[in-house]
Amino acid sequence: MRSIKFVRKKLSDGQTRPVKFKILAFLVFGRPTRDCLFADPARDGISLLKIWNMNKFTGIVGVFNCQGAGWCKDTKKNRIHDNSPGTLTGSVRADDADHISQVAGADWSGDSIVYAYKSRKQK
Repeated sequence: MRSIKFVRKKLSDGQTRPVKFKILAFLVFGRPTRDCLFADPARDGISLLKIWNMNKFTGIVGVFNCQGAGWCKDTKKNRIHDNSPGTLTGSVRADDADHISQVAGADWSGDSIVYAYKSRKQK
């Protein structure tokens, strides 16, 4: 598994060994960011769905292109409206996670990490 590299410590001789870690549980269910509240990220052709969450140490914002898919009330299933909805451009900020400044502390400079899941790259 590729994600195992994140939980192993690299030793000076190039070997790796497992590191003890705790999974950080989130305090509440994921919520849409403020800029997504009155948008339709499944059908408007311009909006990305951004979901935020917090624990007592940090925050996270997940960004999803949901254009072309949505919930069908009649069949009670997800339905594809457009098989190739195209690429969207949007912005993501650390403070999209409400209350991040309270968790990060007064000396937080606003620095954050972006991890692109599909390309498996940290930016």
